[in-house]
Amino acid sequence: MRRTLRPLLGLLLASSSVLSSAPATAVAQEGTAHRTSLGTALTPAADSTPRYREDTGWDSANFNHARWVAEYGMTLSASPWIAVLQQPTRTNTSLTAAANKLTLDLDGGTYVIAPYFVSPSIRGGRVSVYDKFGTGAYLKIANGTLNNDTNSNSLTTVGDAGAAGRLFVQNGTFKASSMTLGSAANSPGFLTLESGGQLVVSNALRVGSLAGGNVVLSAENTSLTAARVFIGETGVVGVVTLDSPDAVFHAKTVGVGTGELRIDNARPALPGGNVGLVVNAGSVLVDGKLVLAKSAAQRYGAVAINGGSVSVAGAVEFGPELTDTSGGKIFLNDGRFQVASPIAFQPSSEKNFYWREGTLAFSGATTTIIDADLKKYTRQGAISYGGDRAEGTLATGQTLDAAGTLTMNGGAVGLAGGTIRAAGGLVLNSSVAGYGTLDAVVSGGGSISNASTNDLVIGGLNGSNAISSSGDLIVGHRGDAATFAGSSSGGGAFVKNGGGTQSVTGSVTNTGGVNVAAGELSFAGAGQRLQTSSVAVSDAAVLRFSDGVVGNADTATIGVSPAAQSRGRLEIVGTGSTFNVTGDLTNGGFIELTGGTLSVGGTLVNHGQLINNGTLVATVNGSGVLSGSGSFAGPVVVGSGAMLAPGNSPGTTTFADLSFASGGFFELEIANAAGVAGSEWDLASVSGLLSIAASSADPYTILLKSLDASFAAGALAGFDAENTWSWKFVSAAILDPTSIAADAFLIDATEFVAWNDVADGSFSVVAATDGLYVSFAPQPASVPEPNSLLLLSATGLVGFGLKRRRLRKLGLQVSNRSHLNALPLCRSGS
Repeated sequence: MRRTLRPLLGLLLASSSVLSSAPATAVAQEGTAHRTSLGTALTPAADSTPRYREDTGWDSANFNHARWVAEYGMTLSASPWIAVLQQPTRTNTSLTAAANKLTLDLDGGTYVIAPYFVSPSIRGGRVSVYDKFGTGAYLKIANGTLNNDTNSNSLTTVGDAGAAGRLFVQNGTFKASSMTLGSAANSPGFLTLESGGQLVVSNALRVGSLAGGNVVLSAENTSLTAARVFIGETGVVGVVTLDSPDAVFHAKTVGVGTGELRIDNARPALPGGNVGLVVNAGSVLVDGKLVLAKSAAQRYGAVAINGGSVSVAGAVEFGPELTDTSGGKIFLNDGRFQVASPIAFQPSSEKNFYWREGTLAFSGATTTIIDADLKKYTRQGAISYGGDRAEGTLATGQTLDAAGTLTMNGGAVGLAGGTIRAAGGLVLNSSVAGYGTLDAVVSGGGSISNASTNDLVIGGLNGSNAISSSGDLIVGHRGDAATFAGSSSGGGAFVKNGGGTQSVTGSVTNTGGVNVAAGELSFAGAGQRLQTSSVAVSDAAVLRFSDGVVGNADTATIGVSPAAQSRGRLEIVGTGSTFNVTGDLTNGGFIELTGGTLSVGGTLVNHGQLINNGTLVATVNGSGVLSGSGSFAGPVVVGSGAMLAPGNSPGTTTFADLSFASGGFFELEIANAAGVAGSEWDLASVSGLLSIAASSADPYTILLKSLDASFAAGALAGFDAENTWSWKFVSAAILDPTSIAADAFLIDATEFVAWNDVADGSFSVVAATDGLYVSFAPQPASVPEPNSLLLLSATGLVGFGLKRRRLRKLGLQVSNRSHLNALPLCRSGS
């Protein structure tokens, strides 16, 4: 054997022929597992076996060549075929095995694929790397590619009798369909990727299956790619360590059982950089630890989640030194990152977590601390929830503490029995500068706590959260319909912004008040739902109580401007629905009661419109409109500019005490001349005192209107101008006719005479002890036609008779029969 051939690695190709070794005594034979010794040369026993020639390569005609040696003394056994690598000067030879089992049985030696081999491969077989005697044998790929990626193939590296099996890939590539490290009890397996070494497993890589396993990416440009990776899956310790600035770990699914996924020295995923663990789809399940740049010497440790999920049941440990460009980092670009154990996100000056999109979930039973100002994502910024353009999700089942400010620039917050506490304020989905429209959604259970006086902004409030905020809680910017079944409390205000309806089936007890700035805020469900200091409803906004809800406030303001095109509204709907105001209520908008109750302990100042088809307990005054078929339990003053329009065209409104002040109006709609008061013409029914404070200088005006049978403006059924008519429009238990000033009423009959021929008849107001009447009298034949108003005072009556032409033009008459104690005859039956 010529020594000039070193180094030369010889691998024997064996067929059914029996091979012998010379000068050593060990042999390799078909179906057996014999070994050679270190440095032994192998010689074929028959010419029929393919063999290798240094000068011409493989030569089936002449295999007995003296230079056929195994200089490195690898112990090999194979059945039926073993292929051989050529010496380093050759560049085109490949390592190939047939589809039967191929075993590299190492006895403390080293099997090297030399640098010049381009495509060595193992096809269709099973490769096992053993250490028989515990001397640290290993399989080493120095530069080429060992390919075992066909279907159903696998590579197993184990140790035997407590020893370790090792696989080294250095500046080369190893490909396998599947691979297991540590598949035998007490026999760990080790894989090291060095100097550009690449491992590609098309199916599953198992590290520490039955014994310990360890995968280390230890040098630059190394990578591990597998469809599925399982680390310590059966209770033993398995470790995958990325210990190179450029090491990359690609996997669709990673499972870490009792082992660790250590990313000690992989670069952060900043633009232009690399990252240690890349998750584009699938999932990473870490039951053990996720360790990122554990020591100060390990400057880089990064995870990039671009899709799929990373779930860590064990601890997440960041290294002690973090800067913009070094230290352990997590980049949540999309997908989901879930942790169960406590995790400490570092302050913004030492950044370790970047959130652009996707979901951050906290599923453990312990508190998660965020000791930072959490802001929008920038390359230099700290933690981002959502990012500049994204819609991320913050989800927790436990407690999330933020010493600074939590800012979400998009997306949703989901709480499942968890708590969010933001000492610096929790702002969800503000713009990058902290302004603009908000789109975030809160859902689930749990609680949100804002200990600062900064605003807590939630675009859509859903779920059953318990929310406490010292600052204002602002909801509804998203504009979608949302239902809140939780509780809101604290010293700030509850503010409804944006379009859409925010329903509350839980409770709001914010002492800072309730402000419906836009859209609709609806309280529903039996029981007390609102307790606050003040309620304000802006123009075009709606506050609604329904389904037996009870709301309490100290003061309330509904609407701003009665002249607004769309006024603020308060709606109280359904039996049992009640809104109690202990102080004053000012209405510049629209209040409607439909079976509900409005109780005002102070004064209801009505400058807007109030439709009462329920029960109103209040002292009412102001210049607005009162209507509806409900009841007013408190004293009502129809003041200057105000109008009382009983019923719902027509109908009855019930009062305890009622007062007509100077300058007020009463709308009297009549649909049937001979009908019934309260159903076919309007009636104000007063169970207490009726007082008239108007005067001739500033009279109270009756607006007389004629309705047809469909209650639309039209000719009055049954009316003729030849008869006397009287319509009672106020019934009163207590009325002193003598207290009414002369000429206290003004009748505007414009809309009556527009539909009916009144000839030369006249209208007047008659006061009696049981109420007030509007009477019509035909023109007496004996009364001459005057050119102006005629006063008849002999009977104590101020009457008047106008020409038909004159009446239709003016439509006005003034009358006072306050000294009469009985009604004139009429056909109305009233």
